Amino acid sequence: MQRLWEQIKQDDIVTKLAGKGFNALVIKVASAGLSYLMFLLLARWMTPQEYGEFAMAFSFGSFLAFVALRGQHLMVLRYIPQYEGQGKPALAAGILVHSRRQLLIGTAWTVALTLAALAILDTRFGWAPGDRTLYMGAIFAAPFAYAQYQSHLLRAFGSINRALIPMDVAWRLAVPAAVYAALTLDLPTSSGAVMLIASALLGGITAWQWLRDEKHVGKRLNENKQICEVGYDVDEWYHTKNGLWGITTIGAIIPQLTTVIVGISLSANDAGIFFAALKTSQLLGVLVVACNISTAPIISKYWGKKEYKSIIKIWIYSILFCFFCAINFLLFIFYFGQHLLSFFNVDTDTTYRLLQILIMGQALQALLGCADVGLENTGGERSCLAANVYTIIASITAAVLFGILSYDLYTIAYIISARIVSYKIFCAVAFLIHVRSKADQYSNSKTV
Repeated sequence: MQRLWEQIKQDDIVTKLAGKGFNALVIKVASAGLSYLMFLLLARWMTPQEYGEFAMAFSFGSFLAFVALRGQHLMVLRYIPQYEGQGKPALAAGILVHSRRQLLIGTAWTVALTLAALAILDTRFGWAPGDRTLYMGAIFAAPFAYAQYQSHLLRAFGSINRALIPMDVAWRLAVPAAVYAALTLDLPTSSGAVMLIASALLGGITAWQWLRDEKHVGKRLNENKQICEVGYDVDEWYHTKNGLWGITTIGAIIPQLTTVIVGISLSANDAGIFFAALKTSQLLGVLVVACNISTAPIISKYWGKKEYKSIIKIWIYSILFCFFCAINFLLFIFYFGQHLLSFFNVDTDTTYRLLQILIMGQALQALLGCADVGLENTGGERSCLAANVYTIIASITAAVLFGILSYDLYTIAYIISARIVSYKIFCAVAFLIHVRSKADQYSNSKTV
């Protein structure tokens, strides 16, 4: 065991991962704590009904943001490191310009069409779930989409701190502070008002981040303006975009829209309970995300250099890291989970039972490391999309079958956990096959 540890420490790949991964881990752990604190404080300051409505609007807006992004955040994260590794700065500049245009179009259409659809459902059919807070969710989608894009763009350039701190730390501190100030001044703090505060703050912070980093990001654009016109590979980008867009949109259906569905089909109170359990279980997912943040650009760069063995090594190291995180987090939830949930203004016993179901799904999928991120950054996005589609269809089928017999929060939690685990298993198998086939092709071409 000692010899294995010494070999791991001496590996150059571990050094690269640790350098970026430590910063990502620290910021993501801080972000998880602040995010959880934000949701916890809002739960205590709002009635169960209002908190459930807020949970529905927040989840709805988060889902719409991934629709609006059109996969552009993953496009820049994948292609910029790859083009830099291949010595193609013109294409790196081209993807920046192209992705920004696509983001603007996607955000404008998504928000406008959603607001129009909600207005028609409200005025013509009198259907306005969540006491019309879904309108605020649609508005929230715009700043959330831009914040996600800017974060991924800066990660592509290796600027982890610049990428994560504004949204993951500053915004999550600002929202509860602003709501507390509103409470102190006797200003409205309904679910809609809180969503409006969250949207305004995120929009302001993202605009500041964009302006602050424009010099850092725009340097490549300005320097390559003359070759930017011939630096496009639009056919490949559109082909890749469709796969990545499908991955993020379909992948967001279960974690984001489930809370909305619970609120519509059961009640806003149930949506609040489910949201509290889901967000607590996702604390483990944050550690996995920190691992993915550090591995994604490195995998993309090694892929461009055709260093396939290094990519497999990165995946193995990510499994070891995630295994360590999962074991420790499960122990924490076992001893302190119920006490932690008691701070929420919800039914603690029900929420804790939901958390036990959801956290097992998160732990099992964590044990498969960064396989899904590996596929997304090596041209295997179609496999990820297929995994998403198959597992979503299976989840919907299960929901229909179980719903006839026992439609409750626990059934929904079991279906979500099963979907998460099955998706990650599918991705892990597809990732190994994908990398192995490319390595064999490259080896054969060198032999010939």
